[in-house]
Amino acid sequence: MCIRLAVSVEGPTEESFVKEVLAPYLIDKNKNLVIVKPILIGTTNSRLKKGGNVSIPRIKGSLKKIVNNFDKITTLYDFYGFRNKGTKTKTRLESDILNTVLPQQQRKVIPYVQMHEFEGLLFSDPTVLGDCFCEPDYTKWADNILKKFNNNPETINDSKKTAPSKRLKKKIEDYNKVVYGSYIAMDIGIDTIKHKCPNFKKWVEKLENL
Repeated sequence: MCIRLAVSVEGPTEESFVKEVLAPYLIDKNKNLVIVKPILIGTTNSRLKKGGNVSIPRIKGSLKKIVNNFDKITTLYDFYGFRNKGTKTKTRLESDILNTVLPQQQRKVIPYVQMHEFEGLLFSDPTVLGDCFCEPDYTKWADNILKKFNNNPETINDSKKTAPSKRLKKKIEDYNKVVYGSYIAMDIGIDTIKHKCPNFKKWVEKLENL
């Protein structure tokens, strides 16, 4: 069986991660997958935007455009950047995402919201952060953060000041998430990220077993 999988993503960072890291991994693991294609949420002008503007209305419009063009569709949106989420949980947001498509189309959709944001995954192996920037201090810094959150990168703060991306930018002055995000994730490896990040693991294994 040949499966064409689309991954609706919120920005260029996630697009690069899917294209360069996740897609090759999944295609190697699952011989049914012939295409794993990241697609930026929103209009054709989305590439000009920085991402982070994710809302249920935007998701609905985006999935409507692609749901008939692929066998399966999944999502990769950050909980941190989700607009108008109020007190909704990850589970509730994923349910809302599923309900943006027609009932007969829902079997094709695997909604996923990353806690708290993609950059949290980059803390899965502090050694890699130090090696990538040739700064051993970054390894110690990232390891200390990870220990504060019980070695689970997915629980690092949902906050404008202490979210994973904010921490990285503050510590590493020339950090560029689009440039370095997929590069660091590739060095860490999907298997290591899965080991440290339970939500991510559950999602990826669903895709591995399509």
